[in-house]
Amino acid sequence: MNIMDFCAMPISEELKFIDNLKLTGSMAVIAEQIVREIRSRLSFLQAVGLSYLTLSRSAATLSGGESQRIRLATQIGSSLIGVLYILDEPSIGLHQRDNDKLLDTLRRLRDIGNSVLVVEHDEDTMRAADFLVDVGPGAGVHGGEIIAAGTVDDIIAAPRSITGQYLSGAKKIPLPEKRREGNGKSLKIFGAAENNLRHIDVEFPLGTFTCVTGVSGSGKSSLVNEILYKKLAGSLNRARTRPGKFDRIEGLEIGADDYLPKPFLPKELLLRVQAILHRTYPEPHRTVELAASTVDLEKAEVWKNGERLPLTAKELQLFQKLYENAGRIVTTGILCETICGEFWQGYESTLSTHIRHLREKIEANPSKPVSLVTAKGLGYRINLKGAKS
Repeated sequence: MNIMDFCAMPISEELKFIDNLKLTGSMAVIAEQIVREIRSRLSFLQAVGLSYLTLSRSAATLSGGESQRIRLATQIGSSLIGVLYILDEPSIGLHQRDNDKLLDTLRRLRDIGNSVLVVEHDEDTMRAADFLVDVGPGAGVHGGEIIAAGTVDDIIAAPRSITGQYLSGAKKIPLPEKRREGNGKSLKIFGAAENNLRHIDVEFPLGTFTCVTGVSGSGKSSLVNEILYKKLAGSLNRARTRPGKFDRIEGLEIGADDYLPKPFLPKELLLRVQAILHRTYPEPHRTVELAASTVDLEKAEVWKNGERLPLTAKELQLFQKLYENAGRIVTTGILCETICGEFWQGYESTLSTHIRHLREKIEANPSKPVSLVTAKGLGYRINLKGAKS
């Protein structure tokens, strides 16, 4: 085995090779310190979850999480003490499994005699910290104060701390009640083989909110950024980018007239014509039918009794939030937050004013609403045309 063969092996295999290496005589004496140093550095990389990497891997192809853990492993290997380490959101881009390894690394830096100062939003990091400082209560002109300092329990006990409210569970991000099915179209990648990808086939549904997830280094960025994005940028925008390794992509007929290499197949020409026709004769604007009016969401206007009534930005935001939950009650708090932001307390009267103005535009009789109705003590509900109140 030569050094090239060694560097092409995963770190876990390299460690096994070093542990099983048998040297005798003068070779053992000469190599003792070198082998010890190699074993130590490889062990640090394995400890931060990078045992699958090879030493021949180019630094430019590493994910953000991998690069970050390599830097931390280097600091652990230096064995320095009395150092203040400052990290700005180190958990960005990390899977929860890898975040646990990051926290173990930070604890190790602390335990050997260093101080670790982290700016972070991640809940696991906050709960793992010995001491927390909560700055707020909001952002910009609404922030700039120390809201609380101490343990996690101290932050939770601070009534003005938004961080504490999320830590305690008083506030949370709700899960969607239903998932969008998409428009029936998709992009398909066949034979993706860039970096860690192993000739996989992937289908991305269109018209949906799609999340590509997985542990750091699993191939997410290679799949989406290096293959899909660069291929689309080159095909649709003629960008001079070279995508990662893959066999083919299907589904580029959406906007297919933006690329037509020579020579081209008759099917490609047909797709070009279809895309041009689609843009020349676009689908009609999305409208919402109510009992006494029609709301055009794209033009932000209401048609009632043949009259065009423009919606203000706040009225459009309110209507869209209500329409997204048609037939269901939307609480006063959610509607206030929609038009006023996170710090909406005290703006309930402002909401009432916007609701009144909206009713004047969409209702036949605003004093007796049938489309935008009040749920006393709870909020408001929008009823579409034909729906039961």
